[in-house]
Amino acid sequence: MDNLTPPPRFKFSDDIMFSLVMEDKNICREVITRIIGSEIGEIKNIITQRTLVNKPKYKFTRLDVCVETTNGTLYDVEIQIANRPFLERRIRYYQSMLDATTARTSSQYEELPDTYIIFICDFDYFKQGMPLYFFKNVCKDNEGLMLNDGTHKIIVNMLEYKKCENKPLKSLLQYIKTNYIADELTRRIDQMVNSNTYQQNALEGFFQFSTIDQDRRKDAFKEGAYQSKCETAKAFKEMGLSIAQIAKGTGLTQEEILKL
Repeated sequence: MDNLTPPPRFKFSDDIMFSLVMEDKNICREVITRIIGSEIGEIKNIITQRTLVNKPKYKFTRLDVCVETTNGTLYDVEIQIANRPFLERRIRYYQSMLDATTARTSSQYEELPDTYIIFICDFDYFKQGMPLYFFKNVCKDNEGLMLNDGTHKIIVNMLEYKKCENKPLKSLLQYIKTNYIADELTRRIDQMVNSNTYQQNALEGFFQFSTIDQDRRKDAFKEGAYQSKCETAKAFKEMGLSIAQIAKGTGLTQEEILKL
């Protein structure tokens, strides 16, 4: 009998499974409500694994769960297992991409929606031992003065779930970290996560997005190589080389060189 490697079993902390389960509006609303500490209202739209692209040659962003409520507020919820550096700047980029893809040319600034960028992490990024880091923009010399730009950033540290004074949030983080079922919400999530249907969908999503990421890396490499050739061609033109010589040296067509 051949020794076949069994397919992976996905947990709620895996980004693909997390996205699948969060497509359930009731679960999604309860998860976000527990994190921000207040009701978010009715959900209008949920988009999972949403790819945001500013320009083809610039870095793209894929959001795990993007939620819009009926009052227009946007919530980006990410699950983060690997502790990579510069998380703050990644959050900044996500915020900028949300704004850039939301604002239309005819929009006024006051029409920009309130946004919440939420990262649920399996590590304590700031090493302060807090289960929840909630950031807003305040004046340096007067902390009572808020910059009411409508943006909120929340970094959740599931490692410190035991320190949560909020029992619903504690139960949620404990489940994500340990798979321990403590209440009705975590029971429902666990049933979905461990169902054959969700496991199969997660496996298909895993292979799908792995292929997409590989294709994007290839495209990015090709774009970078082409830009490098163009820069070299420009330098050759300034040196006085002929179009034919530049084409031979860079591999670009004469038409491409003439456009530079």
